[in-house]
Amino acid sequence: KVKVLPNRTVLCKRRSSQIRKDNDGISPIVNILFVHGSCAASSQYYDLISAMEIKVAEMVKSEKLQISKINYFSYDQLGCAGSKHPADDWEAFSSANLLRDLQSIVKNGILPNSKASSPLFIVGHSHGCSQVIQLVNSLSDSNRDRIKGVVLIGGALKDGPGELARDGGHWIFKYLPMFMLRKMQPSLSQSFFDAAVHPKNRERLRESAINVSNTNDMLFCKAFYRQQVYASSEEASKVKTKALVLHGSEDLVLPSSAGDHLHKCLQNSILITFPESSHQVFQEKPNEVAKAILNFVVGIIGINDN
Repeated sequence: KVKVLPNRTVLCKRRSSQIRKDNDGISPIVNILFVHGSCAASSQYYDLISAMEIKVAEMVKSEKLQISKINYFSYDQLGCAGSKHPADDWEAFSSANLLRDLQSIVKNGILPNSKASSPLFIVGHSHGCSQVIQLVNSLSDSNRDRIKGVVLIGGALKDGPGELARDGGHWIFKYLPMFMLRKMQPSLSQSFFDAAVHPKNRERLRESAINVSNTNDMLFCKAFYRQQVYASSEEASKVKTKALVLHGSEDLVLPSSAGDHLHKCLQNSILITFPESSHQVFQEKPNEVAKAILNFVVGIIGINDN
């Protein structure tokens, strides 16, 4: 666990793909940070990271990558999964404080402990996309230049399509008492799963996905959603960093039109929509999403033609 700020400790994890055993001092070490969505967990990214590791191994055999190593960083946001925190500490779970945690991880963790030549890519999902947008806009020019690309999966903006992408969360967290929210938790988790995962992909993901939702304390969830803030179209339009926008074609949580709107607001982005997938597209189609992300990374970092 890592202390990111006073009284704020989160569980961080790191995996790596070693591409060149003999680092030539020229090929960079690429860092990729994964930011999960609302009341979720970094474990949701495990299948995607595994797929990326396999894809990197395949790419090494066929191409001379200008990369010596890829580090995959993920973390559980405060209150989620392995980063438990007293649920009654209401303000601890505000979007503003969670953004400060992300800023600390990037500015005080990843960037200072990597070479200036080591590029950083940041992957966000759902509300994590807003956090990534707000992070990029908050950084100094020198730190922002270190971020070579962002990947925004299943994202939406507060003033675009998608009724759930609104500040303050779903109305139930405002009006229903805690005893009722706790009693409804299993049915809420099931309803979210049914909307977030395409029917063709549900059997494989059902147990793990529902377990992530059911492990959260509903008091924490209420504090998080009541203070939730999404990025706006204006904020997205200020992002100069290259972006890859990925969305499930049949997303029933944040519709594909929200992804299209996000793509159009960004200054320099590519949009890929995946068929027969919903909000958890990176879990539903890890191999296809891994390929898209790595192609994006390699397209920016480059391939050695020598």
